Amino acid sequence: MNKPRKQGKGHPKRPVIREDGTRFDGIGEASLSAYGSFGSESNIRRSIRTGRRAGGYRWKLADEEQA
Repeated sequence: MNKPRKQGKGHPKRPVIREDGTRFDGIGEASLSAYGSFGSESNIRRSIRTGRRAGGYRWKLADEEQA
């Protein structure tokens, strides 16, 4: 017998800040700005994690900037 799947909400959006100070509500919106389409979120996640560039910018999470 199959278990019913839990209806989770996934991960909450975390605001992202580009090195020029532009703030985005989430990684998807930042990806749309940097690449003109969705689908490159992993590049921005890697940039946040490693400090390297994605889409020509460095990125960080907004809650990291406040610390």
